[in-house]
This record gives sequence, structure tokens and C-alpha cells, in this order.
Amino acid sequence: MPKQQAKSIDEVRQEWLPRAEALKEAIIGKYYTDQAGHGSAGREGLGIYGIYQERLARKKIQLAVKLLKRAGFEVTTGNIQKVTRQRRDTIAYY
Repeated sequence: MPKQQAKSIDEVRQEWLPRAEALKEAIIGKYYTDQAGHGSAGREGLGIYGIYQERLARKKIQLAVKLLKRAGFEVTTGNIQKVTRQRRDTIAYY
């Protein structure tokens, strides 16, 4: 007999949203803090920003996996996408 889920995917998403926003503020905020004293870095600066964005995407997916497991859902690309609304290739990458 399959395990009964206490929450729906939408409820998991509602739990994920404020946590994901906090991650965004922490990670992207750190980028701006680190860059504040360095000025504009041109193309190099865009590359560094991309690194922070990748870190954020990875952390958001990891958070979704954790919450899905806790709620008793199977961790699939489809379920992660329902929670995060990220592209499937991004999810598969991380």
C-alpha cells in the first residue's frame, strides 16, 4: 500500500516559496556585498554573477528535494518542477 501524503504538491510549494526567497536574498545579497568594494568588473563580473545564480538554482532544487521527501512524495523531475517551476534541464543538471 502506498504511503499517504499529508500534504499536496501545492502545499509543499507554499512551504518552499519563502525559503527559496530567503536563499535568494542570502546568496545574491552576498554577491552584491562582495562586489560592492570592487566596482564594475565587466564581463568577468557577469561570469561571477552567473556562479552565484548557479549556486542559487542548485540550493533551490536541493530544498525542493528535501521538502518533497519530508512530505512523502517521490522525488522526480516532474515533482521538483511543480514545486520550483524551474526548467527540466536545469533540474536535471543539478
